Amino acid sequence: MSDSSPRRTIAFDTETHLIAAGRLAPPLVCLTYCERVGDPKIAVGADMARIFRAWLEDPAVFLVCHNLTFDLGVLAHHDPSLLPLIFDALASDRLGCSQLREVQRCTAHGYGRFGPDGKPTKYSLADCILRAFGETMVGKGGDAWRFRYHELDGVDLEDWPQEALIYALLDAEYHLRLWLDQCADEFGGEYLPAQIRAAWGLHLMSCWGVRTDPARVAKLELAIEAQINHTLDGMTPAQFEDSGLPESLREAAYDGLIKYGIYRPNRKKDTRVVKALVTKAYNDNPPLTDGDGVSTARDTLEASGAPELLLLASVGQVQQIKSHYLKHLVRGTTEVLNARFTVIKETSRTSCAKPNLQNPARKGGVRECFRPRLEDWVFIACDYHVAEMCALAQVLVESFGSSAMADAINDGRELHIETAAGILGWTYERALNAYRNGDPQAKHARQLAKVANFGFPGGLSSRGMVSYAAGFGVTIAQDEAEELKTAWLDRYPEMELYFAGVADMVAAGHGDYTYTDPVSGYTRGGIGFNDGCNHPFQHRVSVGAKAAAWAVNRAAYDKRLGSPLYGTRPWNFVHDEIIIAAHRSKAAAAAAELSKVMTRELQIVCPDVRITADAHIMDRWYKDAEPVCIDGQLAIWTENGPVAL
Repeated sequence: MSDSSPRRTIAFDTETHLIAAGRLAPPLVCLTYCERVGDPKIAVGADMARIFRAWLEDPAVFLVCHNLTFDLGVLAHHDPSLLPLIFDALASDRLGCSQLREVQRCTAHGYGRFGPDGKPTKYSLADCILRAFGETMVGKGGDAWRFRYHELDGVDLEDWPQEALIYALLDAEYHLRLWLDQCADEFGGEYLPAQIRAAWGLHLMSCWGVRTDPARVAKLELAIEAQINHTLDGMTPAQFEDSGLPESLREAAYDGLIKYGIYRPNRKKDTRVVKALVTKAYNDNPPLTDGDGVSTARDTLEASGAPELLLLASVGQVQQIKSHYLKHLVRGTTEVLNARFTVIKETSRTSCAKPNLQNPARKGGVRECFRPRLEDWVFIACDYHVAEMCALAQVLVESFGSSAMADAINDGRELHIETAAGILGWTYERALNAYRNGDPQAKHARQLAKVANFGFPGGLSSRGMVSYAAGFGVTIAQDEAEELKTAWLDRYPEMELYFAGVADMVAAGHGDYTYTDPVSGYTRGGIGFNDGCNHPFQHRVSVGAKAAAWAVNRAAYDKRLGSPLYGTRPWNFVHDEIIIAAHRSKAAAAAAELSKVMTRELQIVCPDVRITADAHIMDRWYKDAEPVCIDGQLAIWTENGPVAL
């Protein structure tokens, strides 16, 4: 939608009961709206759905809200018959979100994450109003009416306290003022309709949510305590769990870390000691960060082989699971977990919290705790094959007219084997056959290829590769990392031009520059070299995957489309993967359609590179699950082997 469109612009807001567990769309109390600054209005009762329906049905009306998807969810829950109209309005770009527009505006100006003052940029309505107009909104305190509107549900407007009326009315007016101010900025409106559609899809995922398995969670709790508490004299976590030792030993691991000097007696970690131990473990040639500091990442610790660093890595990982996940997993045994997605980070990628479903621990059994909400339902996951490499190849074709990387993908060559062949100096066919036959040299080369393909495109130096490779269980020396980068660049020579182009833009901008994606129009300012290398292809994946998230959710909820996905419930979005829940009877058809939709949407923005997306069915969430068949039919992946649908 163009900001110069003759449509009527109406800002709206809702006041509701409080959000609660399993209830991200709480009961609606009032609807406020404003078409002209200074003239806000309020509606309650049956008028709320009637007025909102009329707006949705009128193609001349453009609706604006701050944190739009929450209010849409509230209205759809209040009157489910509004849901198809909401999908139609989103599809025709007739809904605007001032919060998402502000994120894009700030990102374009180079302070999407941190403002000019170095402080985190915030995007609540109050923060945006303060930034735009220098005005402090009233009524935002802990005892404000915004937390008390449930007290007024069903109360006649004439009996409302004046403060409650004023607060609700001013919010709608502030929404309109902020939107009009944003429209005066050349940045912020680009790519916004697609971001809003994706945000709605992610909000529906949050609203549906997920549950956890009580037995699995209890087992994980025991394992966590065992690993935190295990002693240093040879007892493994499994032995500790089976031993029945008392909780009085829970301090043993900390005592060991204190003994090594890694922790001070007050349990504060001494980073200088950790760096010294890393340096010693790597014979004075430790993995370094790109800033030339000694790496203390968990991968570096685990690859060191030093018992004190292995202990630190183990305790750190388990503590992270305990502090970031366990309380949510326990809560999920009795109530629905509604994780919260943030639709725009700086690259336009997403994030997730409470809990973070996009980056759970690779080890430790966290994923396996999640199960479908309903009986006889299963999970269906579909992820793109080397999505970022495909997007990078597309960017390379657009930039230089051709790409060896794109040629390999389009010829159906497995990209890690392609890179491994270059490392070994073999033909692709020889490397593929050797790998399939279990040749150790080919297997090692493919692992090297994997870390090269994932690490080098983002501008990672050979020095940084030493630490990065450790995360994949690959130990390489500095000179080996340099040889690896040379072999990788020889295989994909266009990357030299790519890196040089980014470096030139950084130099021309005296340290950073502004980039606008030629497909989406999304603009990001303040980009340095590494961000400049990563951003174009990461953003392109984000564009396609978000379009898929919108399409999948619409198909799941909009019966009019007649999709095999109708009635399924999407619940997780992991950057290049979508996970839905479905009844077993619908799972095979839904899996095929999920793969089709995801492939189609990323192919639209990567038209010159072959896109593939494979779906598989699981009885719970597994990291290593993949498609399995029984008698030629897609089956359910379980830890005990495939099970027929």
